[in-house]
Amino acid sequence: MTEESSARQVRIVEEDFAELLKKFRTKDDMAGNIAENISHTGGANVFEESENLARRLTAWSTEIAPAKRKLIIEQWFAEKGIPVTSDILHRAGMAAQGLDDHAADQAEEEAPVRYVYDVETHQIRMTKQGEPGGTLAQAELPEGTC
Repeated sequence: MTEESSARQVRIVEEDFAELLKKFRTKDDMAGNIAENISHTGGANVFEESENLARRLTAWSTEIAPAKRKLIIEQWFAEKGIPVTSDILHRAGMAAQGLDDHAADQAEEEAPVRYVYDVETHQIRMTKQGEPGGTLAQAELPEGTC
């Protein structure tokens, strides 16, 4: 495939996506702008990658309501025959604040749990936010306590 035909193929997909946006009552000029922006900022395969497309479409949250985003993502990938996980559909239908909360919760879950020996209470406890700590083994009781 030549570079020219590849560029044309992307343009066709952009136009198809803009048409879908219009079906969901996005203004004509805005639908074209959104599709073009997603195409340029989302990478070569953005229209085939559900998570990437959902994330890029979410950037336009002031133009496209969360419930519409979910339906757009769902219909786009159904038409393409590409499966979409329920998690991606759920996130596509979330408001901006909900997405921020979801990202914070996910980051917190992935953070390693740290422990420290608390000299005041003479117990091992989890560290507080920003407090240095270590593994449970590293937080052993100092000798001579108990």
